Amino acid sequence: MDKRTIIGLVALILIIGAIVWFVNWDEKEKATPVLSVSASTTTAVPGDSVVFTLNAENPNDETISGYVMEANISDVTNQASLVEASGASYNSATNSLVWTPRDIPPHESISQTFSVKVNSLPSGSTSTTMRISFNNELAVEIRPTAVVSGGSAMQQVASNYIAPTSGASEFVPVLLAALLTAGFIFRRRLVGITSGN
Repeated sequence: MDKRTIIGLVALILIIGAIVWFVNWDEKEKATPVLSVSASTTTAVPGDSVVFTLNAENPNDETISGYVMEANISDVTNQASLVEASGASYNSATNSLVWTPRDIPPHESISQTFSVKVNSLPSGSTSTTMRISFNNELAVEIRPTAVVSGGSAMQQVASNYIAPTSGASEFVPVLLAALLTAGFIFRRRLVGITSGN
């Protein structure tokens, strides 16, 4: 074999390899789901439960086979305790929840949930934030509870709690006083008319 033939064969192999790599790369790009995370609330106090929902949407025309949903919960478990993981296993090496592989049909989505209970804040903390990333980043603000005395009992309420107004509005007592006065005047006149006969 001469030198030109060898160079031609090498060039042909490189071209075929590049085409195969490009086709496989393009298919992998199409097979990637769109991920997102949401939560049942964006503010919480110690003792509250927060439910996180992970969503994987397939925007492609072909099924994504055996997709493994995995979420790193490092920052969540720093602020809360895991309560329910919907059948996920825990990977301690990555501090992640990992669910059983599932197929995602074309233009559909799959979701998984997990719930946590918010831990007490460190002494002296005014607030902190619990974060999770699943393509987007979601933050849940954790506020301290305030202790409010009410008679002999102590109640814990959220620091952003606004007490409801109780009792009648200012207009009601004025209206009742006016009606009572009018009724008294009417009664006096009625008694005066009947006693004059």
